[in-house]
Amino acid sequence: LSASLVVSHMRSLPPGARPPATLRDLDHGRTSALDRFAGVVGGRNLSLNEIENSRLRAAWDEPGVHACIVCASASCPNLRREAYAARRLEAQMASQLHEWLANPTKGLRLEPGAAAAAP
Repeated sequence: LSASLVVSHMRSLPPGARPPATLRDLDHGRTSALDRFAGVVGGRNLSLNEIENSRLRAAWDEPGVHACIVCASASCPNLRREAYAARRLEAQMASQLHEWLANPTKGLRLEPGAAAAAP
């Protein structure tokens, strides 16, 4: 999702302009880039936050959905190298969740006898 916002922003830059170093560089004052218009879904103008929370998470009572949504935070899952496909969605979601949780630099690190936040 965040990739679509960055691509949209990049298309609007004049030739030779420097790309944003982080997603936060696309923020406007107190308005997060994630709360700005990202596209039309089902005839409605939506932000990335609305797509994630009002559409995807609301539609699926599945914690693994978060592993498939990338907000560009350091602890978020890595961007998947392929598009999600309906016929393979369950397997792709399971794979994405596994890769995210197995990455010790992301949001969870398992230690003997305790779970700790990753640095």
